[in-house]
Amino acid sequence: GGFSIDSAHTLEELEALEMDERLSLLAPTESLFFELPIVKLSAFYEKLCRSGCEIYQGKIKTDLEIGTRVRLCDSNGEFFALGEVREYENGTAIKSIKTTPNNTAASFVHRFSCLFAGFSCPESCLWYCPESS
Repeated sequence: GGFSIDSAHTLEELEALEMDERLSLLAPTESLFFELPIVKLSAFYEKLCRSGCEIYQGKIKTDLEIGTRVRLCDSNGEFFALGEVREYENGTAIKSIKTTPNNTAASFVHRFSCLFAGFSCPESCLWYCPESS
């Protein structure tokens, strides 16, 4: 991946930063998957994918090998799921294996702000944080 020790920070460094400075250090979730091919889906196929349906490659004009993992993006190019090409009775299809929440940025920031900012959850949430467990 694209991570190195040079971009790491110690807990002491993070504790010394203001909240907005901490948040600016967060990498987007998609950065974990930059090496994977992108499959961009129309709103129709995105909705099916988010609902757990497999998306047949013939319908979206892809031809990836079985077992290939992909970054699934919406029609605007925004990452929303990690997918994998699988074989089904009717052919090969891409199935999401991990979908992000619909409001990815807000959820991601909320989760990590709870972890890095004094562990105080400002709302009743479903993310792991000491205030909502």
